[in-house]
Amino acid sequence: MLAPLIFDKKQKEKITQLAIEKVPKEKDQLYAFEIDWVIVESNDIIEAKLKPWISSKIKEFLGDEEPDLVDFVLHLIREKKTPQEIEKSPLSEVFESELPDFVFKLWRLFVFEILLVRTISGEIQKKKKKKKKKNSALI
Repeated sequence: MLAPLIFDKKQKEKITQLAIEKVPKEKDQLYAFEIDWVIVESNDIIEAKLKPWISSKIKEFLGDEEPDLVDFVLHLIREKKTPQEIEKSPLSEVFESELPDFVFKLWRLFVFEILLVRTISGEIQKKKKKKKKKNSALI
């Protein structure tokens, strides 16, 4: 992502806050969010953002690292399973009653990361327009 190269700390905080505010808070709206797989794949969101979070949550829940379980969760996501399908997966045997909360938090992170990329892209476009307008005013 280009944000660290283009934006200062204050701008990055603003962009992050804008993305956070866009994440649906209600489960129905969150789960209905359309995943932009082009953004997910081109920004390596699954490996770079979701995998570390999933790994940490599984370790927190089970007390030990479980790479196979992490890989299984990632597999479900790569297979484009919905949150509802993930909740009905064999993960329910491991997480039991904690699975819905795990999936909800996972999906909030997933949607946030997508919205963050969109927000950064939008802010880059605004900067380009301002620069273009400023340059054309000089001519």
